[in-house]
Amino acid sequence: DLHDVIAGHLSSIAIHSTAALSRDVDPAVRESLIAIRTGSTAALTEMRAMIDVLHADAADPACPPSSTTRPTASSMKPWSTL
Repeated sequence: DLHDVIAGHLSSIAIHSTAALSRDVDPAVRESLIAIRTGSTAALTEMRAMIDVLHADAADPACPPSSTTRPTASSMKPWSTL
């Protein structure tokens, strides 16, 4: 679920920066937009790689299903005790 939220925001950043690059902008702004697009697409690629690793681990019989390892509200410590 967290992946979906973050990927949605990163995709939006990549799309908006790409669209802005199609316009006639100041060279310094263009450099910034390129850096923003490069960073957001790299983050998406890294996130996809991490998801692939997690899926591979989930297929490993030695790894319990994620539904059994997720904490519940009652099992989580309050922030004040961390």
